[in-house]
Amino acid sequence: MSSSAHTDQSHLQLAAIIESSEDGIVSKDLDGIVTSWNRGAERIFGYRADEVIGQSIVIIIPEDLQGEEPEILRRIRNGERIEHYETVRQRKDRSLVEISLTVSPVRNGAGRIVGVSKIARDISARRKAEQQAWELSERLHNLADQQRSRIADELLDSIGQHLAAIGLHAMNLGSCPGIQGDALKYLEQINRALAKAAEDLHGFTYRLRPPGFTSGNLFESLRQYVEGFGRRTGLTATLNLRSSYSEP
Repeated sequence: MSSSAHTDQSHLQLAAIIESSEDGIVSKDLDGIVTSWNRGAERIFGYRADEVIGQSIVIIIPEDLQGEEPEILRRIRNGERIEHYETVRQRKDRSLVEISLTVSPVRNGAGRIVGVSKIARDISARRKAEQQAWELSERLHNLADQQRSRIADELLDSIGQHLAAIGLHAMNLGSCPGIQGDALKYLEQINRALAKAAEDLHGFTYRLRPPGFTSGNLFESLRQYVEGFGRRTGLTATLNLRSSYSEP
């Protein structure tokens, strides 16, 4: 096979690969005029090749994102390659599609940049799956919060009431005539044990459901949590919070 025939065959194979790709593969000149448009691009954007070739690529860019194209062309003229740039484009029916773009400069035989090659991948399904996964995670988190709150309430309502009742009985017993000596000492030990059990119970339920976390005041909730941690452990705990937030 001659060199010319081999080159022709390679070009045909490359053209077949481009045409059969699920991704939109588009080329344009340095003014943003479309020069090629494969079937993947037709499927993603809804335009036939004969409707787009010779048109500016801005035909598929939403009005509020028109500023992206001059910046992309500027970077390409500087020889940059843009990889996996996630953005939004507009279909023929005016609906929007989320895509990931890889944009590369096209050079001639002398190495001069003469055009732009663009691969657009429809990421709508991936974004939808990510959104569904996030929503599921939120639901599971909320269910876990509700379960912890229920357990905390049940512990306080059940065990807390029992501890309070025992403490009341112990107090009444301590006021009975003739309670002295070892009996009084044991009552004091019981009262201390009850106080410790009540403290531990409140600490446990606090960790299950820190107060204020459902109120939306995160700073106040954190402050209360740190103070409670200090009381439970005997350690000195401080909380430093910035009074304002600024974007990086």
